[in-house]
Amino acid sequence: MCILEAPETEGIYLAKIDMDHLRAYRCQEVMGNAFWHPEVYAPLVEDCH
Repeated sequence: MCILEAPETEGIYLAKIDMDHLRAYRCQEVMGNAFWHPEVYAPLVEDCH
């Protein structure tokens, strides 16, 4: 997803983002929250001590 297309020159660039639209998109996008299940990764990040 491209949020802002800026020139290659250095600078500060601003973009207005519709958060409701972004959340709706991420719920359906393949790499979005629809396929993100942190509970599955818990064994990988548990403290081993």
